Amino acid sequence: MAATFEGETEFKTSTGPQKWKPWGKKDVLVLRLAQIQTSTHPDLGDVATPTWEWVTHLGSSVGDDQPQGFYSDTVGAVYVVGRSALGNNRFFFGPQSSTNPQLPTLQPMGFGVDDGFIAKIDSAGSIVWGGLIGSANGGVSDALVSVASRSSGDFLYVAGETSLGPIQIGSRNARSPVLDYRDSSLFLWQIAPCVSATSATLDCYLK
Repeated sequence: MAATFEGETEFKTSTGPQKWKPWGKKDVLVLRLAQIQTSTHPDLGDVATPTWEWVTHLGSSVGDDQPQGFYSDTVGAVYVVGRSALGNNRFFFGPQSSTNPQLPTLQPMGFGVDDGFIAKIDSAGSIVWGGLIGSANGGVSDALVSVASRSSGDFLYVAGETSLGPIQIGSRNARSPVLDYRDSSLFLWQIAPCVSATSATLDCYLK
């Protein structure tokens, strides 16, 4: 599942408690449920307490980030897409630990105002690859809103929206043209896996 969170938060996982804090104001949280334990409270009655198999998060250094689409494939990997109000700032594809703060390897710069993002997370909760999409013109709103796959699993399909094209991928400092729209538009991408399936770059997956 995918959600958002604010402030330093501790999660009960199968391997012990994990404490995360967002990179900015509000981050995208991705979790896999392990089990739910039910206990009886004298005032509240039955109370459900979740234990998570794993928890990770991703987000920008400023602003609000929101998941808008989520998909789980047949081997347990998950894909999350959404919108980030990051402006010309960094987006961090990886969690920030309260006890062991380390910057993730993948941290592209935004195109401006709202950008779309996509990330693949493997069955163990590690982020495999991710990327941003945004308008080459900057100053406009872009987002990815849905993600799905064929039953064979060899292609992903991603839907998004832009208020002004052309759309590019990568980051503000390393742009690669993909789609050329001149006004508000919806778009659909077909994403094919590349030879280097562990490459932490979205460019490798777009066809």
